[in-house]
Amino acid sequence: MFYRSFTAILASLLLLAACDDFLGVRDPEPPIRTNPLHWTPATSPQILLTNMANAFQYREYETYMHCLADTTQSGQSYQFIPSAQSKVLYPGRFDGWNLSSELNYFQNFLSAVPADSQLYLILTEEEPYSETGDTLNCQLLYEIRAGHTRSGIHREFQGRLTWRLVKNAANYWVICRWDDESLHQFSGWSELKALF
Repeated sequence: MFYRSFTAILASLLLLAACDDFLGVRDPEPPIRTNPLHWTPATSPQILLTNMANAFQYREYETYMHCLADTTQSGQSYQFIPSAQSKVLYPGRFDGWNLSSELNYFQNFLSAVPADSQLYLILTEEEPYSETGDTLNCQLLYEIRAGHTRSGIHREFQGRLTWRLVKNAANYWVICRWDDESLHQFSGWSELKALF
């Protein structure tokens, strides 16, 4: 009797030992998207502009982030230069601003805009693109309208921006430097980033 019990226990232990990591934790899997991204490889600057507008229209932070230079992919770090007005209004807010800051701002912004409310970005070329070697400079006028739920914050933002574009390792255009300028009486994109 003892021999049978011992044999059964030993067989069970051997079986458990053979099952590698039987009760261990499995590697996490990325979340499954229920819809495809509205991002197209930016083989031209115009596609990059369309991708940025799509990030707003379809409320996709992934598409937004694909537009920005990542040091691991482009060899250049992303840099945001806020408007002079926002530097005064929000001192220190943009110190150390980086890709994580962009992601946090855009996710917070999207979460404050209900799905059934207005959200769009219009980019208008102000000057022809200027190319210097492997770099392209774009000067654009922008208008953002957002039916967000935060009180005391404008719902329309306008200004002028200059984007310095470079090609990443996949040969797609990305924004490596973003200079913002507020225009007239409107709040600009810098204020939007500071408030969200």
